[in-house]
Formats: sequence, structure tokens, C-alpha cells
Amino acid sequence: MLKTTVRLANGQVLNIWNVHLQEGGSAAIRFSQVRELVARVRDAQDGQVADVVAGDFNCTPDSPLYRELSEALGPSAQELSGNKPFVTWDALSREVWAGETLDHIFVRRSSPFQSVRANPHVAFSAARREDRLSDHFGIEAVLNLSTEPRLAGAIGPGFNSPAMLNVVPQDESDAGGD
Repeated sequence: MLKTTVRLANGQVLNIWNVHLQEGGSAAIRFSQVRELVARVRDAQDGQVADVVAGDFNCTPDSPLYRELSEALGPSAQELSGNKPFVTWDALSREVWAGETLDHIFVRRSSPFQSVRANPHVAFSAARREDRLSDHFGIEAVLNLSTEPRLAGAIGPGFNSPAMLNVVPQDESDAGGD
């Protein structure tokens, strides 16, 4: 796992985590990896407004491992968008829509937000299979974490501008952000 702490232009702090969980193996080992990840994310006290936890989790949205991640870390960008999960791994298959959703971006709130919106989509695809960088597609998501009060006169937590973040996790432990 890799953790990067970013101070946004408006002064807010955001932790970005990138992980690659073990493929296959025993369920006990994989759940142990998830418990360690969750403990580290929860223990990070950087004054962050949120933790964005992204990467190759090697689990589908209908798996018990995904449910544990979602319950502990918060919703995924695909859940926040309201759209159905899209394929992020296809083993370089030539079949259209072959594959599974194994890569995710979870958003764990550390501060109260008026709204959290996400617009994820596939990144790093190529027209020719031979030009692909990986058997995984990257996910790029624009996250809008707004702490602005919705009603005039409402008291907010002290931040008054939304934070925009582009997160691009790749198959290998690599994330970028603005």
C-alpha cells in the first residue's frame, strides 16, 4: 500500500491510498490484508477531510471482501455515481465486456460533507490489445467533496469551497491526483 497526503489549494488535506491486494489465495489471508489496510487508514490522523482508497482489490462488488471494504471505508466511486459497475479487468480478452470489476475507488469521509459526488470512468484503454499497458483498465474519477452548507445561514465545518480530485489508480501501485 502507498499513502500520499495532499494539501489542496483551499487548504483542505486529503489522504490518497493505493493498494494491490493479493490475487487468489486463502480467504483468511485476503481478509487479513483488508483488516490491516482498514486499520492503517483509520489510524492516519492528518487532519484530512477524506481518505480516497483506490487500487486493485481483486474482488467483485458482489463479494464478501468488497462488502467488508465498503462497510469499513465507505462507498466506492462507482456506487456514488449511481451507475452499474464497469469492467476493470479483462485478462486482455478480445471479447467485448469480458472480464470483471476488480479495481475500485473508495471514499472514506473524515469530515461531514453536504455532498459527495463521483464520476468514474475507464482510463488507459487502447484500441489494439497489443497497445494496452495492462490486463487492467485504470479508473479515473472526478470526486466533488463539498463542505458548503446547502441552506443560507447554515453553519458549516469551516470549509467553504469544494475539493476536486482526479484519481487514477493503475494495476501497479500508482495513483495521481490534482
